[in-house]
Amino acid sequence: MSKTFDIIATVGPSSFKREEIEGLKKSGATILRVNGAHGSPEYIDQTVKRIKKYDLGLKIMIDLPGNKIRTANLDEPIRLKKGELFELEAFQVNHSGFFKHVSSGVQVSAYDSTYTFEIVKFDEDKLILKSFVDGELENNKGLHIDDIQDDMDFVFDKDKQLIKVALENEIDFIATSFVRTAQDIQEIKTLLGKSQAVLISKVETKKAVENIQEIIEEVDYILIDRGDLSSAVGLLEISYYEEKIVKEARQKSNLKIFLATQFLFNMVKSPVPSIAEVVSLHKAVSEGIDGIQLSEETAIGDYGPKCVEVIQSVYCKNLKN
Repeated sequence: MSKTFDIIATVGPSSFKREEIEGLKKSGATILRVNGAHGSPEYIDQTVKRIKKYDLGLKIMIDLPGNKIRTANLDEPIRLKKGELFELEAFQVNHSGFFKHVSSGVQVSAYDSTYTFEIVKFDEDKLILKSFVDGELENNKGLHIDDIQDDMDFVFDKDKQLIKVALENEIDFIATSFVRTAQDIQEIKTLLGKSQAVLISKVETKKAVENIQEIIEEVDYILIDRGDLSSAVGLLEISYYEEKIVKEARQKSNLKIFLATQFLFNMVKSPVPSIAEVVSLHKAVSEGIDGIQLSEETAIGDYGPKCVEVIQSVYCKNLKN
C-alpha cells in the first residue's frame, strides 16, 4: 500500500468559500480540483486566483475538459420521457461539427451511463433522439458516443485557453482528458513547454485502455475516471477494467495512480455512505492506489468535509492492517 495518499476535492458551489476549503483541508484533502468543463477560462482563472489568495497550502489541479461533446446554451433542461423523441440542435452542443460523424441507430449515453438515447435522425442542424429514460438533460452535460472522439482533434480551443491559465497561475497539476495515445500526451507537453506543472493522464477511453503501456511511459500520474470509462467499456465491465489498468500501471515503478467517480455519491445528500460505497472504497485503497478524487461530493454536496474524513479513515485503517 502506498505510504502517501492524496485526496482530491473538487471545488464548486459548496466549497468556494475560505472556511469551506479550510474544512476540506482539516479533514484531509491535499489537492483542490478545478473542473475546467464548468465555466469559461476567465471564470476558471478567477477561481484559481481566489484559492491561491487564501494561501492554505493546498495544491491545485486544473482538469481540462478535453474533446468531449457537451450540451450548451440550454436556458432550461430538456425534459426526457421514456420512449419519446427529443431534439438537440447544433447550437445546443459545444462542438456542432460532430454531427457529421454520427449515424442513425447509434447509442448515446449521459450522466455516467445513467441516461441512454438512440439517434433516430440527423442532419447538419439537429439530432432527433429517442430517450430510454425519464429525466432532464441539463446544460454542460457530457454526451458519450462510442469511438466518435477518435475522429476529432485531441485538443479543443478551450483546453488551450485553460493551459494558458494554468501556466500563468503556476498550477501544480494539469489533468488531460480523453487521452487515446502517447501522441496525445506529447501534444499537451508541447503546449506546456518548460512548465513545472505535473501532467496527469486520465484513462477514460477504450483507446487509452488499449494503449495504456505507451501512455504510462509518458507520465508519472494517471487518473482512472470510472464515469466516462464506464460509458466507453460498459457499466458492467468497469470493475474488471479498473483492476486491469491498476495491475498494468503498477508495472511502472513510481507511477502514481488516482481513481475518480462516485466513490461517495450517496453522501452528496446524506451524512453517511452506503455499504456498497464503503466496500468499494476499501477495495480500491487495498489495491495500493495513491489517491481518490471526489467530484459532486465536495463540489455540490452537503457533506464535503465528512466525505474527505471517510476516505481518510478508510486509508488509515487499511494502512494499519
